[in-house]
Formats: sequence, C-alpha cells, structure tokens
Amino acid sequence: MDLDELGDLMRATGLNPVETKVKQLMQRYDHDKSGDLNFSEFVDLFAHELLEAESDESMFKRAFQFFDADGSGDIALSEFRKVLTELGDPLSKQELEKFFELVDADGDGHLSYKEFLGFLQNERQSSGGRLPGPPRPAFNPKG
Repeated sequence: MDLDELGDLMRATGLNPVETKVKQLMQRYDHDKSGDLNFSEFVDLFAHELLEAESDESMFKRAFQFFDADGSGDIALSEFRKVLTELGDPLSKQELEKFFELVDADGDGHLSYKEFLGFLQNERQSSGGRLPGPPRPAFNPKG
C-alpha cells in the first residue's frame, strides 16, 4: 500500500487526514523503509492509529465492511485475498491460509464480524494497545 492508497483507505473508513498526517503515518509504520506498507505494517498502523482515532463500534464496522467487498456479512478467503491484492500487498496462498486458520475461530472458511473484531483487538492488545480482547496468537503468516 503506497502513500496515496493509505490516504484513500483512511478516507474510505471515514477519516479525513491531511497529507502531512498520511506521510507521518507512512514514515512511522513503514518499518522496512520500502515506501509501501505491507500487510503486517498496515495491521500495526491500524491497531495503533486508526483504532485510536475512532474506537467506537462504527469504526470497527467500517473496517469490516472494507474487507467484506460483496456485503455478505462475512469475509471469504477469496475476498480477503482480492482486497489485499488491490491494496498492493497480496499474501501467498500459504500465508492467507495461515491467517484464516488463526482468525477463523469456527473454521467455516469465512471471517465473521466477531472473528474480525477479535483479531483486531488481539493485535492491539499484543502490541501494547489499550483495547481489551481475548488472548489469541498474534498473526505472523511466515511462522
């Protein structure tokens, strides 16, 4: 995800960042200094910055709806892959399957809003955020 895509994503979730804020976020969370945010860097940014900007239920729902591209009420593996690819950070098939294995609590092959929210809360909690959530393993698709 490049600088423009990050700004577009933030606007799509209801935020209205100024260009300097988007640049600051990119610099802070582009850990590998590639000029783009990969999926892990984006999750880190989302857990620390975007959730703090608006921590109410509507923010979580907007984030979920962003990934629920077909509006079905859950996120299919193929949907998730498509959105990540459009954001410029596709996961390999193995990484995607690992992610779903960790997050899809009921094993139905789709992420419900509850499972998606649990993942976001866990990422925030495991990285020192204030939002409580059930303990679950942190997402690391490589390991």
